[in-house]
Amino acid sequence: MVGIIVASHGQMAQGLLDTTKWFFGDQPQFEAICLQPGQDLEEFDQIIQDTIARVDSGDGVILFCDLLFGTPCNRSALALRDGVEVITGMNLPVILELLGCREFTEESLKELTTRMIEVAREGIKDLKAVLDEVA
Repeated sequence: MVGIIVASHGQMAQGLLDTTKWFFGDQPQFEAICLQPGQDLEEFDQIIQDTIARVDSGDGVILFCDLLFGTPCNRSALALRDGVEVITGMNLPVILELLGCREFTEESLKELTTRMIEVAREGIKDLKAVLDEVA
């Protein structure tokens, strides 16, 4: 099963993880990393590496970051290697999709990453336009 890490400035990642429990309960191989103001970046780098090691059962890890080129993203770039993918612009729909399918998919880590990026894009809608389409 693919491991999942969500990383953010402040507590956003923990909040996202907590919110997923409404839908899936506690999930294995799923952790949050929260960068705090003034936190030592070398310490944060080590937290990223340690978390990857904990959630990776051999099927790889997808690490979601809150913001492209923000510090969690930039520090996660240091962890990029075979078996570790980083996606920026995380949102609840994509995390829920991955939690729902990761146990059953036969997609490669790269294929799964590509699909999750599309799911993230599809999760952003103009509600009025959607309602106008169905009316």
